[in-house]
Parts: sequence; structure tokens; C-alpha cells
Amino acid sequence: MAWESNDVSNINKNKNIEVPQAGNTYVFTCKNYKIFWVYAIQENGKQIGETQLSIDCKKYEDNNISISIEKNKMNVTVFPNEGYQIRNISIGVTAGDIFNSFIFKQKGKGDLYR
Repeated sequence: MAWESNDVSNINKNKNIEVPQAGNTYVFTCKNYKIFWVYAIQENGKQIGETQLSIDCKKYEDNNISISIEKNKMNVTVFPNEGYQIRNISIGVTAGDIFNSFIFKQKGKGDLYR
């Protein structure tokens, strides 16, 4: 899958998107597929939902993140991290026979990226 984004200027050597403690909103546009959906979300290594079928494949929100997909655009808002630990969020997307993932690494209060 080929992607374009409004701002992923803070990508580290592991290809993680570095998110400030205050949070940020990102818009990802898929350039070569008109339709795709979320198949998995993990926060700090823990799968969200009992199974992948328990998450809405086009829209999801909790205390840490909001994801919405419309046509070939995915909006991701990472909310402020009020904790002191780094928060890692992984979003897996698919168009059926192809898969891609986005990994967000967010600072905690007073924390530096490691």
C-alpha cells in the first residue's frame, strides 16, 4: 500500500511515528487502494478487543486514540498522554490481500524518546 500524509516528519530509525506528549492528528491517504479497513489495534503490545472482529473496521475511539476511515483517507488522532510512560500504538490496515501497519510512539510526561 502506498501512502501520503499531512505530517509524518517525526519518523525515527525504526519507522515509528514519534508523537508529542500533547498528542497530534494525522491524515493518511492511500494512493493505490480506494477502500481499506482496520484489522488490528494494539496499545502497548495489548490487542484491543477480544478478537479483531470486535473492533469496528472503519471507526474506533478510546481514551488514547481516535481512528476514522472514509474512502481512501484515514484520520488518526492520538490524544495527550497524561502518564509518565511512553505509549506505543499500532494500527494494522488491510485492503483484503495486502497489509500495512502504522506504529505511533508517544512521549509520556517528562519522558524523552529512547
